[in-house]
Amino acid sequence: MIIISNDVGLEGSGAVIDYLLETTICIMAASLLMIYHELMKVAAYCICKRPGGGAGKKHCYWKVWRYIDPVGLILAVISYAPISKPYYFRIREKKNNRILGIVGFVSLLVAVAASVLVLRQVYG
Repeated sequence: MIIISNDVGLEGSGAVIDYLLETTICIMAASLLMIYHELMKVAAYCICKRPGGGAGKKHCYWKVWRYIDPVGLILAVISYAPISKPYYFRIREKKNNRILGIVGFVSLLVAVAASVLVLRQVYG
């Protein structure tokens, strides 16, 4: 006796697709957060730099893939909390160093505030 069924044997495929979609969104969100955080510090660094200092050196701070930390992405997928190592800036002046630290902290606070606003709009 042959039984013909429309079922192709993929009962759990919806859960797998949901997991893959969730993982992809998590990696993209963590990458964007890392890039946003470091670009804010890059902008502050470019503003704080002396006009004549290092003019002959060619630095490209806008290569954003440098700011994505693979270990941070793994932690973002596992624990839903993106953690990344900071990008290293060579600054001798303590004042500029403090400014970069404050800019990085404020950029993360803005990201958290934006996340809370979006969650309140979506979930009420």
